Amino acid sequence: MQLLYPEKHMTELQQRLEQHPEAWWLICFCAAWCRTCAGFEEVLEQFASSHPEVVCVWVDIEEHEELLLDDDLVDLPTFALQKAGHTYFYAPLPPMIEHVQRLYQQAEKQLLPPLDDTTYPIFTQLLP
Repeated sequence: MQLLYPEKHMTELQQRLEQHPEAWWLICFCAAWCRTCAGFEEVLEQFASSHPEVVCVWVDIEEHEELLLDDDLVDLPTFALQKAGHTYFYAPLPPMIEHVQRLYQQAEKQLLPPLDDTTYPIFTQLLP
């Protein structure tokens, strides 16, 4: 699976949600002006390709304010990991693929407890 961008792949995002409601969603919140994010985009594309079971989404915070889980993003990149209406991770991560891989491995092994469901909206519910 490829890294999906809301401005290019909205139909595909909605299809993935309908066809795979139990899939993990890894959302990376970045900005075009952020050099750290720009350098990490290609690495996240590789992660998406090697993990087709995960819906990987790249959200530019300047272009898609309506898709933000939090109005007060301070550090970029910030990642959300969600599944079946629950948030399991929402925080900045250093732009190294090892951190993303470890996060996903922990999630697959059910080592990440869900966060308080009232704190963060579910990304898929924000899709138009």
